[in-house]
Amino acid sequence: NLNFRNAYYVLSPEHVGYRIRMLPWDTDLAFGLRYVNNKGYVLLDDHENALPFEHRREYDAMKALHPDLDARIAARWQALRSGVLSDENVFAILGGIMDRITLSGALARGRALWGTRYGEGDTFEALETCIRNRLSQLDAMLIP
Repeated sequence: NLNFRNAYYVLSPEHVGYRIRMLPWDTDLAFGLRYVNNKGYVLLDDHENALPFEHRREYDAMKALHPDLDARIAARWQALRSGVLSDENVFAILGGIMDRITLSGALARGRALWGTRYGEGDTFEALETCIRNRLSQLDAMLIP
């Protein structure tokens, strides 16, 4: 994830030409995956007491340009949590995806071919718990 991998460039039409913006998209940081020397990639503790939260390398430069960056991020998070990232919406979508892969036979086929991982710990319930904990952690950091 060095340089500008895991980033999208957004082109927005303007009166003349386009405005270009970089949209960092790093699921490693979003989901708490970090490289630890002598351990490889590990999933960090996703409970509220696992703060402080890590930022991408671009954060300091963005903070210099926008001193109110933390307030902007918090306001955006609060707006998303009241709509598209509400618990109800997130888990309705997750449940729908799980239903589709189960009813299609893809889940059973994948498990028959490759088994499960992490001592049978890669379950829907474990995923749901991880997401709930991560949302709670972000709420604790970003909602006053």
